[in-house]
Amino acid sequence: MLLFYASERARIIRLDAIGHIWKKLGTTCINLKETYYVIQLIRAILNEIFPDTLLLTQTNVPHKENISYFGNGYNEVQLVYQFALPLLVLHTFYTGDASRLLEWVSRLENVSDKATFFNVLAT
Repeated sequence: MLLFYASERARIIRLDAIGHIWKKLGTTCINLKETYYVIQLIRAILNEIFPDTLLLTQTNVPHKENISYFGNGYNEVQLVYQFALPLLVLHTFYTGDASRLLEWVSRLENVSDKATFFNVLAT
């Protein structure tokens, strides 16, 4: 299915709730190492056949877990949602104080020249 969308010139393919793709008894079934292998495989295939198609994860998990889907910045997804941003912007508007937003932004790190954050204010 992903290759079909890529062949139809999809520019971005969202991997919705991808953190749950691999199931293993006795685990929470989220963010398992096999999940990352699946993403790496998808990325490798797309890089060969449709290199202009980007992968975006939709994983509503804590920031550290969320950015783990970048892999090394080249081998997994190119885009990761920033779920903290809308809440911090709302807090800034509500309080009139941008200090928490600015502190959060100052801690963001560039992963690579091929990966970045996908910023939205509502989903």
